[in-house]
Amino acid sequence: MPNRLPPGAAALRRPCRLVSALLLAASLSACASLPSRLPPAPRSTAGGIAPYLLQPGDIVELHTPLAPDLDEQVAVGPDGTLTFHYSDPIQASGRTLPDVTTQVRDKYCKDVLECRSKTSDVKVTLRNFVGTRVYVFGEVAAPSEIVSTGQISAVQAISRAGGLKITAQSSQALLVRRDAENRPHVYSIEIAAALNGRDPGADVLLQPLDIVYVPRGRLGNVSMAFEFIRNALPFSIGTSFGLSSKPVF
Repeated sequence: MPNRLPPGAAALRRPCRLVSALLLAASLSACASLPSRLPPAPRSTAGGIAPYLLQPGDIVELHTPLAPDLDEQVAVGPDGTLTFHYSDPIQASGRTLPDVTTQVRDKYCKDVLECRSKTSDVKVTLRNFVGTRVYVFGEVAAPSEIVSTGQISAVQAISRAGGLKITAQSSQALLVRRDAENRPHVYSIEIAAALNGRDPGADVLLQPLDIVYVPRGRLGNVSMAFEFIRNALPFSIGTSFGLSSKPVF
């Protein structure tokens, strides 16, 4: 007499790849397969200058020629928002000044002012900035926060962190960058290609709050790379950067 499986057992014996496909769509699981290679870091824009992304502590000024009494200076708050007198909080951290300016203009020209020209009747300018803050960890001489008054590349940040240790994986570094929804993404930076001149474009311009991690060995698995980065960071930094959740692929 053939053995009869208990109800539901057949479903448990389905191929793992089917389970993996379902769970990967939901995020990650022990059975889900992961990308075999890390995606390359986004290349710099034409001309080698990336747009500045606002961050907490930056100060912007609202100027309204039609009603100068509405002019004011506001700092980006710790939560990344800007709040003017006649607008709801605007998410500013991680966004460019033109993006924020468009939101403010739309609000003021709709509800506050009778604008003749949105491009001239409401202006938002950057008055003071806290500097580009990035973090370098892993196999470097002095893991630390790096603050730059201008743009800084991955190679420059690693150099300011004391350079690579002899134990470092010299050909590859990892980049953690958050998107506008605060979700972390993990990328590969081909450091050796940038250093030896084979591919100068591989040296990525960093954005505020980027994390550069130099591993001991090449990490091709995204989940493994993410775990190494998360374990290498102090708890306060890891949680504030949204690293308590899995990266988006």
